[in-house]
Amino acid sequence: MSEHLILVTRPSAEALEPLGARLQAQGYTVNIAPDASQTLKLIRARPPKAVLVDVASPEVNGIQVCKDVRQAVNEMTLIALNQGEPGLRLAALRAGADLVLDEPINWSDLCEWLHTPRGSNGHLLAEGPLMGQTADDAIGAASLLSHDLKSPISVIISSLEVMLAFQEEDGMQETNQRLLQGALSAAYRQLNLISAVVDLPRLELGCYELQLEPLDLVQVVRGGLSSDAYSLESKGLNIHVDLPDEPLPVEGDTELLQRVIACLIDNALKFTVRADTLCVSVRREGNQVLVRFTDTGRPIQPGFEQDMMTRAPQWERRQNGARTSVALGLPYIHAVAVAHGGSFTAGSSPDGRKTTFTLSLPGL
Repeated sequence: MSEHLILVTRPSAEALEPLGARLQAQGYTVNIAPDASQTLKLIRARPPKAVLVDVASPEVNGIQVCKDVRQAVNEMTLIALNQGEPGLRLAALRAGADLVLDEPINWSDLCEWLHTPRGSNGHLLAEGPLMGQTADDAIGAASLLSHDLKSPISVIISSLEVMLAFQEEDGMQETNQRLLQGALSAAYRQLNLISAVVDLPRLELGCYELQLEPLDLVQVVRGGLSSDAYSLESKGLNIHVDLPDEPLPVEGDTELLQRVIACLIDNALKFTVRADTLCVSVRREGNQVLVRFTDTGRPIQPGFEQDMMTRAPQWERRQNGARTSVALGLPYIHAVAVAHGGSFTAGSSPDGRKTTFTLSLPGL
């Protein structure tokens, strides 16, 4: 009988399928648990070789899960899966993790480590200078870049590795197609993020030269939803789209605004779970054209609406369950909106059930 692992996460289909295949190839079965309670039930039913906790996902309070598992089962091998975030790495180790791995993960090395335990303190396979020990701005820069750049690329690598393993087997055409769609979707997200890394400082300094032209904002939104159709479908959201038949023209930089819509979609994917609702609309109000993304995912912590538009990681608030800005997306959208003479706002309803992001641009 193969050994098994418990993975604490709420992954998308595009990430889970290659992950399961890679671990099965190493001789492990994987049980998925969404929280600490279910994890402890699985441990009591059948002690695993190790518990892997996705501490980087906003859908899982991973640091608290590590604390709960370590407190309940002191001898259990506990591994935190990170995305290069210095703050989360320190928090995971303090919470009792034996090992912290950054994505993309070398599963062969991990399985070798599991077969040859190295003591209760573990051993970091992904070593290097701990950037969190430098100045605050260095921490912010490292967290900002690593979080947004490594998350999509890990999906690309995992998907392509599985495709290579399956290429000589028969009957895998449908599986390969799904994996390829996931890889391409993640690749486009990565391209947008890399562009944002370069353009955001220039936009904030007012030295970005906009390529302005009349464009239909309805078509920009429709195109963005079409490009990310696979990711949205894999997430399992209830999507409601309200787009008018007539064009709503604005004067804008097409490439920047396309990336803005991609960032809004990516933000919705990060902070929602399966069966949540996402409503997307475009309409004219007075002389403004408004794009609204409303979802039923994690709410914004009260008083944090303006801070989300700045590049400042807020790990404590994020781990407490609130939606915060820890990456490039929202500051980038805000900078593009301001450069176009518009605005970008965000807020949750008083009961926390709905969160709305509104992009407002001058209409023609």
